[in-house]
Amino acid sequence: MRHVRRLEQFHLRCLRSIAGIRWQDWITNVAVLDKCGITGIEAFLLQAQFRWIGHVIRMPDSHIPKQVFFGKLASAAVQRFC
Repeated sequence: MRHVRRLEQFHLRCLRSIAGIRWQDWITNVAVLDKCGITGIEAFLLQAQFRWIGHVIRMPDSHIPKQVFFGKLASAAVQRFC
């Protein structure tokens, strides 16, 4: 969450700069996003994650990303790390 918050801060700072909004104008972040017609970074990241999950789900079962995504740890490996 810390990284997402930092990305969101940078994103909004860049949008304010591009849109010519100064910090003295007291415009909320939501208003800046509405003015620019863009969603927040968190929504963008979730959309990208869901898109990637959709690709993995449609993969054949023999592909490594699908095996890793749906895989389970062996009980011996879990006991070794605990």
